[in-house]
Amino acid sequence: MFRTTTMAAVAACMLAIAGPASADSNITCTDLPKDQWKSAEEIKAIAEGLGYEVTKVEAKEACYEIYGFDKDKKKVEVYMSGADGSVVEVEFD
Repeated sequence: MFRTTTMAAVAACMLAIAGPASADSNITCTDLPKDQWKSAEEIKAIAEGLGYEVTKVEAKEACYEIYGFDKDKKKVEVYMSGADGSVVEVEFD
């Protein structure tokens, strides 16, 4: 009994420490359905206009994720709203 309880407690702690599977699961950029989002090309153009060097654009659950580099050549992941192209969050590697 003690061993089973201890194993369950250890498993619960490990899950709590691990947290969400990916950072973007906590970010919501828009509630609009994807068929109402700007195109990936439009989002890329907006990001480039903001000074990012874009290497990849992906439409995820609630955001566009833009991968590339900022003006200082630092590697970035930019979360942008598909509704209006606004930047919601920027993560640096």
